[in-house]
Amino acid sequence: MVVIDSSSDATQQTELSTKNSRLVGVGSAGIRALMYQLTTLYLRTPPAKLFRPTRVDYMAITRLFVNQDRDNGRSHGSSRRYNFYKDSSLGVLISAVRKFGWRFIPERVLPPLFANSATGFVLYTSYLTSLQHFNGQKTNFLENPSPIDTFRAGFVAGTFQSIAAAPIDAIYARSTANELLKGKHENLWRFGFEKLREVGFSGVFAGYGLSFIKESISFAIYFSTFETIKNQVYRYTRDSMISYYYYKEKVLKASFALTRDEYEAMLKEQGQFRFLKTSFVFIAGITASLALHLVQYPIAKIQTIHLQRLEAFDYFNSAKNSSSRRLMTVYYNSYIDTMEHVLFIQLNSRLSWKEWLYKGFKRHALSTIPSTTLGLVVLEALRTKLADEIGDTSFQS
Repeated sequence: MVVIDSSSDATQQTELSTKNSRLVGVGSAGIRALMYQLTTLYLRTPPAKLFRPTRVDYMAITRLFVNQDRDNGRSHGSSRRYNFYKDSSLGVLISAVRKFGWRFIPERVLPPLFANSATGFVLYTSYLTSLQHFNGQKTNFLENPSPIDTFRAGFVAGTFQSIAAAPIDAIYARSTANELLKGKHENLWRFGFEKLREVGFSGVFAGYGLSFIKESISFAIYFSTFETIKNQVYRYTRDSMISYYYYKEKVLKASFALTRDEYEAMLKEQGQFRFLKTSFVFIAGITASLALHLVQYPIAKIQTIHLQRLEAFDYFNSAKNSSSRRLMTVYYNSYIDTMEHVLFIQLNSRLSWKEWLYKGFKRHALSTIPSTTLGLVVLEALRTKLADEIGDTSFQS
């Protein structure tokens, strides 16, 4: 006779292992990055733009090289017709390979692609690990996590991503099109390492305060919104439908003798709510993505201004060979300088704060919500599959 430790078995049924959490994180981050590039096939993007909401637009640099003979990709007229080989991600990549050979992919495309995937891996893995930690030994946290726990786990995940992304943000905030096109470095790997050495540790985390606020708060809302709609709102809707159908059957059929629990079990066994569950996953993903960008977009606009001014401070301080202590004081005072500059820009724009902060948001949302939504859907699918494999069958409800 084989003796089974019930407590150990329960733990195995409800907790994702560290290895599985990493696997889910990699899958979610990779699909999110891939989906972002697919959405750019139907949205034209300025070739010289270096920042995208998936952290880094890893096709922007490719566009710079492909379109460098057209004044960094901009035509002299504003009515230039759409060109597949110069405007779409796939077309630009094909043009780059034709022009520079296959070496262009590992040297210029893979570094920013790796940066996006790495930050996404940190985000999703730290979220799953934190959620598991906050829930302790609860047996239902995979199928019905507390909104408070998902908010806390999302806050921690956003914090970890902001730390992991600090070097990446520092590189791209201090990079110009001319530097990338001069060919001083044979690939972006060397370019990135040289930039980090040039900026230094204090420069990497200069402006980190804004990044921390943006990432931690936005991803706390992102994950808690997704989990709440996917779980609590779905269950409320499902239970309401079950009650409606149950009492309808009870009134219309005199021979109906099932209890409500028996009727609910019958519907679940028939798989009546699988489509409803899937629909709520997509609704939750879209809503969470919209909430994420509503929080991140205005902060990112201020952060971009702040990083541009930090670049000017860096050039000034490098010429004076300032000490590390002096640099920290300068970076601290730069926040005050940035806010004064933001106030100046907003006043001169003659727009309200809401109009100025969310100017261009619609296009931004159209290009980014599909990728962030799919990232959440893949996260849920992989997490559910792994949970089922280790014995958690409650998701089938």
